[in-house]
Amino acid sequence: RADNMREHRRGLLVDILTDVKVGNELAWQQVTTFLHQQRTSLSDEPKAAPQKQPKLPPPNAILRITPGQ
Repeated sequence: RADNMREHRRGLLVDILTDVKVGNELAWQQVTTFLHQQRTSLSDEPKAAPQKQPKLPPPNAILRITPGQ
């Protein structure tokens, strides 16, 4: 079922809720969020400054995988 439709600066978000039952017992529950891109009342808000990516250290290990072992 669809639930919790809301605005986002890039469009509309909606949650799809999934319940899987075996007999009467809940076996799986999931929430998936979809974005439909369109202009909304939040579209003109100033964008946040991009976050700086941390500099990664140089590699310090070598991983060798031998087939069949």
